[in-house]
Amino acid sequence: MDLKLSEIIDEYWANYVELRDEDFVVKPSIPIIWFGDMEAYKKSDLKVVTVALNPSDREFCKNKGELPSFFRFPEGQNIYKENYLNDTNKNRLFKTLCGYYKNNPYDEWFNCFEKPLNHIGASYKNGNNIAVHIDIYTAVATNPTWGKLGKEQQQKISADRTRTIKLFRDFVDYLSPDVILYSANRAELNRAFGFESKDPPIKVYPTGSKGFNISIYEYNKCLIISGRNNYGKPFKLKDEFVKDTMIRIAEKDYKEIFNK
Repeated sequence: MDLKLSEIIDEYWANYVELRDEDFVVKPSIPIIWFGDMEAYKKSDLKVVTVALNPSDREFCKNKGELPSFFRFPEGQNIYKENYLNDTNKNRLFKTLCGYYKNNPYDEWFNCFEKPLNHIGASYKNGNNIAVHIDIYTAVATNPTWGKLGKEQQQKISADRTRTIKLFRDFVDYLSPDVILYSANRAELNRAFGFESKDPPIKVYPTGSKGFNISIYEYNKCLIISGRNNYGKPFKLKDEFVKDTMIRIAEKDYKEIFNK
């Protein structure tokens, strides 16, 4: 683990410590700063990051209504009470986050991203281009998730919106992805990446149904592919449309990015 990532972990852990006693925060839990094999991601020729808003309680509960546990993050049991992570515990966190997709991942949700990832030659789990997932507002798992939290609860998470977004952008800059797959609403996209509401996407692939499109944006030489989140599922569009569009993006319209 390099110094920059260590500093980023410190910032996210501090945010977790500030929030962990709130009634809407899953207990016990740890901040899921990223999901996936960071070392394999860094070695990938094509670096792809998927982005949503914040982790679900399902990361710590196998089924709705069950008591939370660390069945997906076994090292979490050893560190969740800490106010500050020493090097040993930071390495425990690193290990358990990197092992996520090998240790009973929440496939019901992540498979929605895995499909479009596969169409552009990436995957969370195997192959030459390993993707990781991060969230915009917080790495802390909440019940309910961001969109259903009350305004006061959202404000507690991001009371200092500048700090929250800066931390997210610092992490994106550290990851330096070639491609981001994003699935949430346009307002959150604007806040996360500093776009203006009047700024149109650089390209839109329409399905013919209003709002059910795939749109392209650019951020610091990174291609952002935005797909509709429907009923809480990312890229919830017709399978053939997603497949055909992602292949066209990778093999024709933006092939210079995918064939570096």
